[in-house]
Amino acid sequence: MRKITIIFSILILFCSLNAFTNAASMALADSYSLRANGIEAGYWNPANLYDNQNKGYELYLLNTGISLSGNLLSVGLYNEINGDTLTIAKRKDILSRFDNSLQVNANFHYSLLGYSYNQHSISVGITTIALGKISKKYLDLLLLGNSETYDKTYTFTKENNSARALSYADLTYAASTKTLSDIIPSLDYVKWLPDVKIGYSFSALIGISEADVIKYDSHFSTNDSTGIHLDQSIKGRYALGGYGTKMKLGLESEVYKNLKVGLTFDNLIGFVKWIGKTKAAEFNASTDSIFIADLDDNFITQSDTTYSIGSYETTLPVIFHFGALYNYDKASFSLDWEQNLGSDAIYSNQPEVSLGSQYYIRPYLPLRFGFGFGNIDRDHKFTYGIGYEGNKFTFNIGLESVSQVFPNSDSKNVSFGITSKLKW
Repeated sequence: MRKITIIFSILILFCSLNAFTNAASMALADSYSLRANGIEAGYWNPANLYDNQNKGYELYLLNTGISLSGNLLSVGLYNEINGDTLTIAKRKDILSRFDNSLQVNANFHYSLLGYSYNQHSISVGITTIALGKISKKYLDLLLLGNSETYDKTYTFTKENNSARALSYADLTYAASTKTLSDIIPSLDYVKWLPDVKIGYSFSALIGISEADVIKYDSHFSTNDSTGIHLDQSIKGRYALGGYGTKMKLGLESEVYKNLKVGLTFDNLIGFVKWIGKTKAAEFNASTDSIFIADLDDNFITQSDTTYSIGSYETTLPVIFHFGALYNYDKASFSLDWEQNLGSDAIYSNQPEVSLGSQYYIRPYLPLRFGFGFGNIDRDHKFTYGIGYEGNKFTFNIGLESVSQVFPNSDSKNVSFGITSKLKW
C-alpha cells in the first residue's frame, strides 16, 4: 500500500504545482479554446488550424506554475485557528464550509515540442490528471471528537473517499483541411449557413503511471456498551507503463461578423492499456468492543498485502467543450464551457464555465483578465496576466486568485504561472 501512496503523492503534487496548460490560458481562466493556435490548437480545438498562419517549430523553454497556499481553507482562516484552542462553535463553523467531502483535482497538460505548417501540426506533450477527496465525516471526527460524535456510527464509502492519478505522454497529429460544405456540397445552397470548419487530432499515448483506490469501506462507532468498533477495508492498484490512443473532433464557425463559436469532443476512442508493472494492494483493519482499559494492548488487528495483477485498461471519458469568441478592434472576449460526458471519477462531472478578455496595449503586448465560475467541486476564481508575442519568442505570465478578486489572506489558493517558447 505504501507504493501506491508514494505514486499518489508525486502525481498530485505535480498537478498542484502545474494545474494549467500555459500561462496565457491561466490568465484567461482557461477560456482559451478559440484562441489557441499552432501546436496548441491540436489540444484545444483542431479546427483553429484551418486559418493557421504559423509555419515552423515551437519549443517550450518554460511552462510552470507555483502554488502559494492550500486549496481547502483560506490563509486568513488558517492563521486565525492555528495554535488556538478551538471552541465548539468555531469547529462547527469550519465544518460548515465544506459539502460532503474535501476535494482537490487538477488537469495538467505540458506541451514540449511541436511543428505546425499551414493546416497541420504535430507535437509531443505530457498530461497528468489527479483527483483526491476525503469524507467530511473524518473532519467531523477530528474536530468534534466524542463531544459531539459519541454514540454514533460512521460509514465511509468510495463515494466521498477516493484518490486517482493518471499520467501519460502523447504524440499528436492535428489537421483542419475541410469545411462542412466540402463534405456535403449541397450545403453551399443554404445561404444562411456559415462555413463550418472541421478539425481533428489523433494521439498515440504512452502510459507513464496510474494509481487508483478501487474499494473503500469503513465503519466506526463508539458508545458505552460496545466501546470502540472499527472495520476498515481499502483496496488500490497502480501501474507503470502502457500504451493507448485518443482522438479529438473540433468544429469552428464565424456565425456573425467578428463572432466565432466552436465545439470539441475529446477522448473519442480514448484508452490506456497498462502492460508494464501492475500491482494491487489491500489494507484491512478492525477492532471489536475495545474500551479505554484495553488501549495499552495491540488492540487493532490489521493486514497489508501487495501482489501482482495482470494488464488492465483505463477508459478516458468523452469531454465536451463549447467556446465563443468575439473580437472588437484590439480587444476580444470569450466564453468557454466544458462538461464531462462520462462516468469516470478522475474527471469532475461538474460543468466548468469561464470568461476571458484580452486587450493589446501594443501589437505584441496583450493584457488578459478572466473569471471562472465555481461549482460543487471548486470555488470561483479571478485571473490576470500579461504577455509578449514576438515573431521568434513569446513570454506569458498568469496569476490566479481563488475565491477573492485579488490575492489576499482570504484567498483559498493563489497560483502563478510562466510560459515561454521559441518559434523558428
